[in-house]
Amino acid sequence: AEVVIPAPVSSPAISPTATVKKPEDAKPASPTSAGPPACAGHAPVLVRVPVPTVPAVSPKTGSEMLRSFNSMKRHPSVMAQYLRERVPPQLLASLFNRAPIEADDLGTLLGALKSNLGDAGAGFTCENGADYLRALLKTAGAATQLSMLSSTEQAIIEEVLSGLPAGTASTKALRQALRCALG
Repeated sequence: AEVVIPAPVSSPAISPTATVKKPEDAKPASPTSAGPPACAGHAPVLVRVPVPTVPAVSPKTGSEMLRSFNSMKRHPSVMAQYLRERVPPQLLASLFNRAPIEADDLGTLLGALKSNLGDAGAGFTCENGADYLRALLKTAGAATQLSMLSSTEQAIIEEVLSGLPAGTASTKALRQALRCALG
């Protein structure tokens, strides 16, 4: 039987849990075993998880983008860089023009937008964030998916909107479209 033992996390590259075998279930190591058995009195082994890299090419499908997002979930800065460098707003709209982006995945994307806004060195502005929001409004089922966002995710949208020039026609149009979609 295996026991999952929580381990203190000292960096994002260390897994928050480690799996060890109970000493009474441990068997002697054999040449074909995966490693030495866990010994009583020893601390669990922490497994280092490598930081994912940003793919070299832009995604061709929405599912490819979401697969990349899922591999980067524990590394928000890498996910933000991926969104910024490989998924421009026009591509985002085309990736989800037939099938909607699910609300959970939309929340993940909004988290990457927030990370980009918080990274001063990235050169990502609220206007860039607004371009992504405009692209999201062009996706299939946008109103339905946006209406399912949590209050935290809606706050990210408000943060982007608050950084835009208030009196412009494009800002007013975006606010109106999002107000209708968010309900």
